[in-house]
Amino acid sequence: MITSLLSGDAALFIDGKQIGYILGSRGWESRSIEEPANESCWCCGL
Repeated sequence: MITSLLSGDAALFIDGKQIGYILGSRGWESRSIEEPANESCWCCGL
């Protein structure tokens, strides 16, 4: 649970319950699906 919290997930604790729930709420940046202009294939030069 601590690892999930440090990675950006949220935790939900309910009064009277002995467990907590991890909520997937990470906000990682994502790349577009387009080919990057400054990265090319090193094996064939594309």
